[in-house]
Amino acid sequence: MTSRDDVLQNLSEHRQQKQQENMNGYETDKEDDVVARMKAMLQPIKYKGEIYYKHQGSNYKADEMLLKRIIREDPRTRTIKQVDEVYKRLMIDLIEQERGQAFPIVFKNGYLEDGQFAFTDDLPFSPHYINRRYNPAAEPVKAVDEYLDHISQGDEGYRKYIIEMLGYIFNTSLDFKERKGKVFFIVGDGGSGKGTLLKLISLLLGAENVSNVSIHEFEDGRRTTIMIGKLANLGDDIEDQPINAPVMKTLKNMATADTVNIRKLYKESESTIISATGVYTSNHILRSFEKGESFKRRVVWLPLTKKLQNKSSQFHKDLRSEEALDYLTALAIESLNKLYETELFSESETIHEFNKGYHEANNTAVAYLKELNYYDILGFTLKEVFQDYTRWCWDNSLAEMPIAQLSQEVKRVFDVDLKGFMVNVNGEYKGNLVRSRSIRDREERKTYRMFVKNSDLELWTHGTRAVWEESNRRSKLDIEPNAKPSDEVVSPFADEEKEGIPDYR
Repeated sequence: MTSRDDVLQNLSEHRQQKQQENMNGYETDKEDDVVARMKAMLQPIKYKGEIYYKHQGSNYKADEMLLKRIIREDPRTRTIKQVDEVYKRLMIDLIEQERGQAFPIVFKNGYLEDGQFAFTDDLPFSPHYINRRYNPAAEPVKAVDEYLDHISQGDEGYRKYIIEMLGYIFNTSLDFKERKGKVFFIVGDGGSGKGTLLKLISLLLGAENVSNVSIHEFEDGRRTTIMIGKLANLGDDIEDQPINAPVMKTLKNMATADTVNIRKLYKESESTIISATGVYTSNHILRSFEKGESFKRRVVWLPLTKKLQNKSSQFHKDLRSEEALDYLTALAIESLNKLYETELFSESETIHEFNKGYHEANNTAVAYLKELNYYDILGFTLKEVFQDYTRWCWDNSLAEMPIAQLSQEVKRVFDVDLKGFMVNVNGEYKGNLVRSRSIRDREERKTYRMFVKNSDLELWTHGTRAVWEESNRRSKLDIEPNAKPSDEVVSPFADEEKEGIPDYR
């Protein structure tokens, strides 16, 4: 039989169990009520694993400790455990905003979206908040104009381009980034004002809207995570190391708002969109293994050739003042409006010449072809030209490029394709019959291994002229067999001054 003490013990345990169940239900109801109250009062949104919320009329912010203090102020959350439980439930209930979507840039008096500023007190959610009022009629600041004049060195197009670069950074439209896709490298010696420009950009956007990841850290997925949700990534004093293929891929993907590999600590690698505009400075001209047109189109090199001398501490103070930032913001947003209308950056002779020189120096095939002319290529196969090119690289201690890249550059520079092309000669398909170049036997006919893309182009061989008509492009090419060389002949490509120049605009 059960003793009286056992019965009392069981009864006591039963009462405690029922009391705990009631307490748990009561606590659950209280916490649910607090969660509902926090949602109504703070309008929380989850982004990048954090809770953004409004508090006492402020813009959206992500301050975990402040949020927990707000929860703690509710009389129904008396313990730290209850506060943590409410916070966890908020994290579970809220739907994560997509990290790859575009958000407007919010100012104190409105927001900027798709190049247009909307003045309003009803500010939308955005991780991009600039703690400043936008004033399109901001007064000019002398220090700002002097600094822009220093950078441009009298090139008005260069001055406009720098302002347009600032405006481009204020763009958050993924479609626009995909179309334009720009990355900016500022090159100059110490004291030229590179660091000053990066500091100005950081002040314009606010520290919360910029990251500082070097391009040589892009292969570390943990570092690229830092750039998520930023307006700009500012890399100062990039080391003099070639830009390898993985780094170049990340640069180009960021420029066009494409996916980039990231890896959070203790987690698997994943892909996400990082659209921060890259602005980097270096004392050196960085070589690249990438030679293609996409690299030339997206990466813009901006030279600073003169030192920022004889500038007082007051000048630098004025340059970073609130008035200066208001003026620069007005210039930048105005230029962004222009970019949306034209989708073209301003032309600058300084930028044009510097980028042209960079890509020629970075591309040994271009440097090799600059020492040749149209006649040096005529009559040779791609393999023969490549062999001569490799010898030239060896003699000049330069790295050679693949034969496919050389073929592309020959095509671009001389508008020819070094491939076999068959024509109908008296009912029989043969290679094109033309003379070889002058150092070979002039009386010997040789198989012509070069197909001219432009069918009505005038070909010149040792002073004799043969016009390739569209009507007979598949017939025998007539050549005077005993023609003498002429000094009056000019290459049909001699006047192509801007052929193949990278589209920095």
